Amino acid sequence: MAKNLYPYTLQPVPFEMSQDEQRAAQLAIWRRTNKISNKTWLILGVIVALAIIGLVLVKNYSTIAFWLMLVGVAIYLLVRRFGLEWYVKRKLNQEMIEDIKG
Repeated sequence: MAKNLYPYTLQPVPFEMSQDEQRAAQLAIWRRTNKISNKTWLILGVIVALAIIGLVLVKNYSTIAFWLMLVGVAIYLLVRRFGLEWYVKRKLNQEMIEDIKG
């Protein structure tokens, strides 16, 4: 009886993947694993909170340091989001990938 339950699993499955499909799959896997950790979010949140408190409490030219803190967080997030993806795409395009046929 068990023989008849899943007969389709024993059939060969044709599998072909082009280079573009492989690169797209690798990029999708990288995007899924490239998440910012909770610890990093906590550190960024503390920096932003301190910068906002500093902007509210401190006046005149001393606020430059707090503005730089906010700009630094923004630059970090932009580089982390777009810069790393650009770098990974570039490295994936440099790799030699063979078509998978089977």
